[in-house]
Amino acid sequence: MRDIRVSICILAGGKGRRFGKDKLFQPFRGKFLIDSVINSSSLSDDILVVGKVTPKFYHLKGRGIRFIPESYPESASVFGIKKGLRAARYERVLFIPGDTPLLKRGVVEVLLREIPPSAIYRGSLIPLPCLLSKVHILEVERLMREGKLAIRELHAEIGTKPIPFKLLEHIDYGGSSLKNVNTKEELIEAINR
Repeated sequence: MRDIRVSICILAGGKGRRFGKDKLFQPFRGKFLIDSVINSSSLSDDILVVGKVTPKFYHLKGRGIRFIPESYPESASVFGIKKGLRAARYERVLFIPGDTPLLKRGVVEVLLREIPPSAIYRGSLIPLPCLLSKVHILEVERLMREGKLAIRELHAEIGTKPIPFKLLEHIDYGGSSLKNVNTKEELIEAINR
């Protein structure tokens, strides 16, 4: 699977307002929360982490992971998507939220085989993870200029293809791969799964 020509971009630029501090560097099963996401998604020779500049990301050096600084004052995933599309080596880029520590490797493998733009559909289109192409940078930049920063707006504009969750149920029956950790209670719940 590693010879697949898709860049994987982990979005790590949130401020952790609901959590109260930087959740990505909270302990999770003996490592940082973000390391669980990195381990589940390391299926490419081009892995990027896009986030705010912090010394905490220095632990990525020497692991074959590129850190891409994102310095927008606002916190919206679309900023990380723009940076990721610009920095990716490959045409197709899989965007994964950095706060999904229960992400299953099999879910990533399914997403890597899709044609962009695509995202998982489970009752409604789930904004992340999603597979985009570098050609989508023009739409991302246009939406940013218009002040439209929601990923749902991007998906609507580019006609993102839904991937029915039923195709993933054999890998992740309960959908835990799609659950973000936004509060301390959700982190405790994730640790106990």
